[in-house]
Amino acid sequence: MVARPVIVLQQEGMDTPPPLRGEALARYIVAVADRENLPRRVLLALAYAESTWDAQKRRPVSQAQDAAFWPDVSGGAFQQTVAFSDEFAARGLNSNNYPGAQITGEILSRYFDLDHAARVAARKLRTLLARPDVGGDHLLALFRYNKPNGTPSPQAQQNYRNGLVKTDEFLATLGS
Repeated sequence: MVARPVIVLQQEGMDTPPPLRGEALARYIVAVADRENLPRRVLLALAYAESTWDAQKRRPVSQAQDAAFWPDVSGGAFQQTVAFSDEFAARGLNSNNYPGAQITGEILSRYFDLDHAARVAARKLRTLLARPDVGGDHLLALFRYNKPNGTPSPQAQQNYRNGLVKTDEFLATLGS
């Protein structure tokens, strides 16, 4: 019997856990999925496809490139795009217009907070899985995370398929 990893999740009011990568991040995401009552497979696959399990991943790599990449500026394990985040919408900003380095940095910092990013991703995936056009299908939910009302690029589709494969391999090592 393989021992299941023990993960201590951040409690309200405690500091953010240190940046995680690879299997350490995957173990953290397993605990978050369990806490959020979401299938482990879909949350893990999302993080693998979006960041190869790297909580500090950023697109573009350099903040100096943000204006040129806008609106495709994202960060964290789940690569939340700033322009389509709840925080951006709450400011009443136009997603077509780059808001500047300060606002972009403030919003990205929320998604480098792993617990916040994981809660947001779990909430979005739960909603997507419940959509009639998704019907609980993990791959379709991942596609809709990328493109809510359309079809992701062939490269993005392959990234999600690869994420599911890598996730299935990882989950098999947990014995769950």
